[in-house]
Amino acid sequence: MYFKMVMKNELFVCLLRQIDRSSSLSVNQVSATIYLINNDNKDMQISVKRPKYLNLIRIRLPVTGMVSIAHRISGVLMFIAIPFMVYLLQLSASGSEGFAQSQNLLQSPVVKLPMLLLIWSIYHHLFAGIRFILIDIDVGVEKPVARASAMLVLIAGLLAALLTLMVMF
Repeated sequence: MYFKMVMKNELFVCLLRQIDRSSSLSVNQVSATIYLINNDNKDMQISVKRPKYLNLIRIRLPVTGMVSIAHRISGVLMFIAIPFMVYLLQLSASGSEGFAQSQNLLQSPVVKLPMLLLIWSIYHHLFAGIRFILIDIDVGVEKPVARASAMLVLIAGLLAALLTLMVMF
């Protein structure tokens, strides 16, 4: 029995070395080999954590998690909008004709929705960034305060975007 366990341990160590050297073994092959090692001797327990399927749509995030993810999304949206904004700036600075073209472009219904999204992303990124800076200096770290500040960020971002939309259009 002792000899069997030593041989199994040696096999397991060799298997781990093979995994380190090359990625030629798949996860299923490794799991099957470990399963065979485990089932041959009940005294030797090796736990294998298989990857779990997580349905990200069904996971309910807390408000603080939603604010964090929305902060990242808003940053990506602002980054993606940079070329369009530079184009608009260049067009409006080219002269009175270019300025009129940029105004017409901004008044089109196709551009209004992305502009609203961009305006929201600017405000949300600003408010969430202020919240994260305060959390970094240990202000609002407690759970109830963190939830309240996250809700405040969501509401303030939406209200500021809607107010800006009302003033602009």
